[in-house]
Amino acid sequence: MPLIEISWKDQFLKILLISLLFCTNIVFGNVSLRWVPVSFMQTIKSSVPLFTVVLQRFFFNKSFSKNIYLSMIPIVGGVGLASISEVNYNHFGFYSALASSIISALLAICSGLILKQQLNPINLLYYMTPTSLLMLLPFAYWSEYNDISTKWWPTMGASSSILILVISGVIAFLLNIFTFLVIKYTSPLTYTVSGNLKVIFSITISILIFRNEVSLINAVGCSIAVLGVIWYSQLKHDESVKLLAKNTLPSLDKVEKESLINKV
Repeated sequence: MPLIEISWKDQFLKILLISLLFCTNIVFGNVSLRWVPVSFMQTIKSSVPLFTVVLQRFFFNKSFSKNIYLSMIPIVGGVGLASISEVNYNHFGFYSALASSIISALLAICSGLILKQQLNPINLLYYMTPTSLLMLLPFAYWSEYNDISTKWWPTMGASSSILILVISGVIAFLLNIFTFLVIKYTSPLTYTVSGNLKVIFSITISILIFRNEVSLINAVGCSIAVLGVIWYSQLKHDESVKLLAKNTLPSLDKVEKESLINKV
């Protein structure tokens, strides 16, 4: 991927905003995991499409189809049902996960606006990484250094602690890279389907590994929320295909049209 040169004078505030949203999203997500199980946190994160639609509708004056609004019903109902019946419910964990969902929606919207102008995902990640590092380092030192130096390192050892941090960083980096590769070599639908499967797998593996209690109502609420997200993803994909056909297909011959549609 070739490097796209940008003017820091013109782009600094935009990169700074994306980095801030990126960091706060990660922070709130990790904070919530201290108080609630991974399965519950992932269920709350299923509400990201809801906040994306709400924010775009009221702050960016973007309209959506009736089916898009209808797909919000199972998402809201499922998350609400799962929250009410969550055995290990914690107010602070719930609100942290909810804040992470809202910030994720903002991050997606702002990233989309920047990517439409000049940058591609790889270059955006390249420019926002140093800024994100500078933002997180002071807070990491202030909030975690004491616990790490007095509890974590003496218990696990310096080498094991460093290894865990390195592995975590490599996984986070690969997650971003593979996200871009999936979108590039397959289609947006494949990416959204894999994202939905990630939620299902995360919830299932969390229950199997951490043995957190899950009631029948909680499981039903989680399932409804995930199905709502899948429905929303399918609707958005269908809309993108129709938009592509409207803007591109009239200028193509029959063979090119079939090839483009099959690729999408």
